[in-house]
Amino acid sequence: MNESICVVLITYRDNFQAYITIVNTLESALHLNITFLIACGNTNPEHMVKILSLVEHYKSRGTDVRVIFEESIPLRLKWAVRNEHQWFIMLSDDDPFTTNYIGNYVKKIRDQSVDLRHVSNITPKVYGLTGKDSLDFFYPNSLTSIDPIGRIVSLLSSSNIGVRYYSAFRAEAVRKVFAERIFFPSYVDQLICLEAAKLGKSISFDGDGTVFYDLSNWLTPRQCLVSDLKHYKSPISIFFHEAYWLRDCLESISELVLSLEGFSFIKAYSTTRLSNSLQNFPIRSAHLKEIGDLDAEIETKIFTRLIEIYQGIAKSHSFKELSENLKPPISAIERLDHY
Repeated sequence: MNESICVVLITYRDNFQAYITIVNTLESALHLNITFLIACGNTNPEHMVKILSLVEHYKSRGTDVRVIFEESIPLRLKWAVRNEHQWFIMLSDDDPFTTNYIGNYVKKIRDQSVDLRHVSNITPKVYGLTGKDSLDFFYPNSLTSIDPIGRIVSLLSSSNIGVRYYSAFRAEAVRKVFAERIFFPSYVDQLICLEAAKLGKSISFDGDGTVFYDLSNWLTPRQCLVSDLKHYKSPISIFFHEAYWLRDCLESISELVLSLEGFSFIKAYSTTRLSNSLQNFPIRSAHLKEIGDLDAEIETKIFTRLIEIYQGIAKSHSFKELSENLKPPISAIERLDHY
């Protein structure tokens, strides 16, 4: 029996590339007999008419296409994965893909000779990484350890974790993140990859299709800062960006049994990420001062708090202590968006 597959496109842009992606996906859904769900955050009436005209046209040809119009990112993502499908193929409207890209996922998932019982993620063999005037390639490593911690260690040790979000996932991994969260930071794509690694193995499909991930907003520390800030209601939350990520990571793996080696890796990884937070402090501080969202007193308190978190992580001797150090403090200097 074939497992059901749904392509989920997160979109809000009203431009040529977005429409090309939508039409290409509609064609794939029509010919591959899969579902296509458009989760659109653009509720401009003219844009909605364009999308609905495409949807109705392809429905008349027998395509199972559905559309959600919702400006709220949390609601849009929750509704997008609230369906009956067993696999989700994740797309974005600014990342073009080759014509055989979606078909290769479907072929792999429906291949009766392939045992996917312990597989939770299927990726292409190579990703294209595009910048303003550049093109590079990323070759994702397979995560095939029988031990969940082994797969998580391999994932966190690799680069470009978020790029792997553009792949096929067991529905449970996506729903775990989209359906249960009330806050969606910029690293939510990495959380889905983490949940998938916890759930099962990651392999690549057999063909040569690929997707081209647009890195143009993530090439410099300043670009990363501006992109991350868009996901926080309170600008000063950006100072704790790495701490939030670590807390979510630890919460995700808290049910797993860590060996001494596994704990040592998680501690070292956490220390490194908190060190990055301290290194990023000057550029974040300067940017927030420029936009008038930081004064000297708050700046000092935030830096002191980051030092406390870093030192607490470095002195931790157990997973419980690591987690305790990342719990949000009572202090009003952290006006957290999601705690």
